[in-house]
Amino acid sequence: MPPRPDLFFGPCRPEVCPTVKILDFGLAARRTLAASGDLTLSGDDGAPAWTGTPAFMAPEQADGDPASEASDIFALGLIIFELLTGARAFAGDNVLQVLRAIRGIEPDRLVALLDEPFATLLRRMLAPDPRTRRIRMREVVDMLQSPSGQGGKEDATQSPGAPPRT
Repeated sequence: MPPRPDLFFGPCRPEVCPTVKILDFGLAARRTLAASGDLTLSGDDGAPAWTGTPAFMAPEQADGDPASEASDIFALGLIIFELLTGARAFAGDNVLQVLRAIRGIEPDRLVALLDEPFATLLRRMLAPDPRTRRIRMREVVDMLQSPSGQGGKEDATQSPGAPPRT
């Protein structure tokens, strides 16, 4: 399935531009609660609020915890999922339903129809518990740039430093 065309800015499309740049993570000023998961909320007056788009929040953020590197990795995993499938990972008729779906994420089920290396990558990025989301952004970038999806890791059956097998 091709990526959604509305996710691309200007004349750049996958068939034309070799590089994808994420231009906006949706952070904005405090807004009123809306019916969809598209809303970005942030508190600048001390009122209870969150920063981020609910449909891209990590489970710990849905529980009220602050953003962290682990929650950024989760959000990027959701963006990659949407780019690959053309669909949001979580849907609901309102923000609360979206947050409930996020809290109940089952990565194995979510990525079941994706090919490797994306299924493995997203399974790691979308681990429900931030303590088990053991992947760094550098590793994500390496895996996405590597044709094999192994992030430049050497073949386990090959001696370190040995030339690649052909």
